[in-house]
Amino acid sequence: MWVTDLTMVSTGEGPLWLSAIRDAFSRRVVAWETSDRADADLVLTTLEYALASREVEPGKLIHHADHGCQYTSIKLTTRLMRAGVEASMGSVGDSYDNALAANLWMLIKKRGSPWPHFHHEGRGESRALRVHRRLL
Repeated sequence: MWVTDLTMVSTGEGPLWLSAIRDAFSRRVVAWETSDRADADLVLTTLEYALASREVEPGKLIHHADHGCQYTSIKLTTRLMRAGVEASMGSVGDSYDNALAANLWMLIKKRGSPWPHFHHEGRGESRALRVHRRLL
C-alpha cells in the first residue's frame, strides 16, 4: 500500500509544492516531486516516478490519498487503472485517515530543513533540491 499527500513549503521565491508517495509498510518515500503548482500533473509525475522505481504487479497495490482534487482527477485515476493499481480514498474530514502520508511533512518541516533557502524556477528544481532528493 502506498499513501500519498502534498504540502506547500515556503521558499525565498514563493510557495513550492511538494508531493510524495510513501510505502505504508516500510515507511520509505517511494517517490517525490516538486512544482510551483498543486495540480494533477504534480501528483501524476510523482506516481510515474514511483511506478518506474518499483516493479508493481497489477492488482497487488493500493494507492491511498485524501479527497483533494489532484487525487480525484481523471488524469490520475486513469493512470492508476492502466497500471492495475487500486485507488483508495478515506472518509471526508477524517484527519487520521491519511496520517502516515501527512506525518512525512511534519518530519521534514520539524527537522529545520533548508526549504526557505531553496530557489526554484517554474517547474524546474534547483541544484540544492536535487541534492536533497538524493538524501531522501
